[in-house]
Amino acid sequence: MKQYVYQDLYCSEPQSNFRDIILSSVQRCGPVGLINECRADFYIVNVDSAPECSIWKEKSTYCGQRPVSYYEEFGRKAQSEIPYAFGKSQKDLAININDIDWSKYDIVISLDVSFPTKFITKFANTLWCYMPGEPCMDIYRRSRKKVLSNYHLFLNQEIRHYPFTSRPVYFPHYKRGRKAVRYFPVFTKKWRPKLFTELDFPYSLVSSSSIKNLFEGNNDERKGIAFEYYTYKEFSLQKIDLPMPINFDSMERYPFLRLPSLAKTKYFISDSRNYTRGNGILEAMSAGCLCLSTKNQFVVNYQKLLGRRGMFKNMKEIIHFMENLERNPDLYEEQIEEQNSIVDYFCFEEPLKRLFECHDLLLSTI
Repeated sequence: MKQYVYQDLYCSEPQSNFRDIILSSVQRCGPVGLINECRADFYIVNVDSAPECSIWKEKSTYCGQRPVSYYEEFGRKAQSEIPYAFGKSQKDLAININDIDWSKYDIVISLDVSFPTKFITKFANTLWCYMPGEPCMDIYRRSRKKVLSNYHLFLNQEIRHYPFTSRPVYFPHYKRGRKAVRYFPVFTKKWRPKLFTELDFPYSLVSSSSIKNLFEGNNDERKGIAFEYYTYKEFSLQKIDLPMPINFDSMERYPFLRLPSLAKTKYFISDSRNYTRGNGILEAMSAGCLCLSTKNQFVVNYQKLLGRRGMFKNMKEIIHFMENLERNPDLYEEQIEEQNSIVDYFCFEEPLKRLFECHDLLLSTI
């Protein structure tokens, strides 16, 4: 669920098939697991006049990103470059929230805040969740202390990973000339569902096959290398021989071009001076690429998903490791199986399990 002013994810009719919905995205793959495996419905809605439904403007006023007018114009722009949008804009596809019977849904997830807080009280059996589009937004900071009125869960774009005691998280923006670094609280392995709370839930909710299965038959024989966007920009300035060619389509901006290529690519590499959250590696892992990186490329718990495959010191070490895997196919399969197991648990099964447990708790309180 997103407002038509949201600058990412899908630009499609609600009744489109799940593959077309995902390939209509204007930038990232997003929660493919919800669309593909869970068969969730996706809607674009108009911006309601309630003050809380204008929280999206904090990307401009609080984060210092693009002006409010950019998001409004983006929402009205026909996405003619994306064939799966069929020349329509997000505004063209937007519906009013009153046009849907939300009581038929057990769980509703809104990017930013699409529903007025008074509106959602009409649907007592529905678990209402919201995920701020940017962690630099003030609603993100405030929600860590108190969830928005009448909503049940604040989804924080994070991944729960053990063992850890604290989670320093760098949000890639500057506030008054200083980097914003915040610390997540200490968690223990004991967890119980609790309403009106923060829930670890990745922006790109995927299993190890959510994207790969969209292109069955295309990924039997994998070849080539994909680079994380900033890595490729920096790598082009270096003189390093690669053991196989680069799949350039796997670095395209639009998912309808990028995802099919990733589903045929063997390795995804990150070695950049730009620190990112890590949605790109979740996308690549779900497409079936083996992901390799140097240290400290991503937010802490996203980096942990890589294990030993994210501990290289430099690009030369990564290439040496790839050459070893190419000489030992069994070792490559072992690495892929380990990666798949980690992604399935931390980026799909565990977040959904906790989300469903919260819904069960809600029903038990009615």
